[in-house]
Amino acid sequence: MIRGDIVRFLDALGSREGDDRLTEALAVVGGGYETSTYLDDGVESKYLVSKKHGVDFLLEDGVLRSVFFHARSAAGQAAYDGWAGLIDGIRPDSSPESMVEVLGAPRTATEVFAIYPASSGFVRFVFSGGGLKMVVAQQVDPFDSAPLPETGDAVVVDLSGVDGASTIDGELAVFMAAVGSAMYSPEHRAALVLAGPALETHREERADATWLYQEFPKAGVTLQFKNDIMIGALVLLDGPNAYPTPDLLITGLPLPCARETLGNRLGKEQVSSETQAFYYVGDKYLAFDFEGGITTAVSVIEPDAGA
Repeated sequence: MIRGDIVRFLDALGSREGDDRLTEALAVVGGGYETSTYLDDGVESKYLVSKKHGVDFLLEDGVLRSVFFHARSAAGQAAYDGWAGLIDGIRPDSSPESMVEVLGAPRTATEVFAIYPASSGFVRFVFSGGGLKMVVAQQVDPFDSAPLPETGDAVVVDLSGVDGASTIDGELAVFMAAVGSAMYSPEHRAALVLAGPALETHREERADATWLYQEFPKAGVTLQFKNDIMIGALVLLDGPNAYPTPDLLITGLPLPCARETLGNRLGKEQVSSETQAFYYVGDKYLAFDFEGGITTAVSVIEPDAGA
């Protein structure tokens, strides 16, 4: 059972702007919020971001849906400063294994997240590098509508057997596993956890195919689909909207990096130009973009996907 200060935030879920529950939750963090608004399929998503205190609030059409607590500092975003009392028995360096010892088996789990029912909502733990990256208090379990295959008491997705997932160690392996999978497959959902929370979508009809783009402006990620199959994932490594933890994308490679450093880690380029380098890794292409000899983006591409 989940206990701690997070219950106060869980109880505020579902409240509207101006509601005392939301006002009190915002006050607990300490203020200093920056506001970002996105529109997706007619729903206004508004983020109240406290970079100083390491917390984001997500409101959809004025209703609080999720609260994000950062476990690590990254890209100008501090770690949450109230970890001592947030969840009893859980610390920023807690591993997925130690979490199970404290909280029991999760309701839903993959290599990168675990979801537990709690109070009036759910708590989602996001992992990276063997420890916590983020904790999310959320109103609903997004996987209720399409449950994953069950194993024991928890839903577990093992990405190690997916082509491409074991060829690169790090968070990029999750995107590699997702490319080639169906929309909202377990592999796609795992990628959504790393890319979220902010999401914008747009759809195009061309060349007798339906193209869908899921864009995550806060994380510098774009996922591309053709007829509901993911055929590409773009991750920005540089600029104001870059991926917040680029050093975790490929274990042992401090992205962004020089072209020579990339070659020392991945070997000889299969195809190259002044501004791009292509590697065939597992059953996917990795394309790195360069500016001034430094990597600025990496794309995972499904071979023969068409344009």
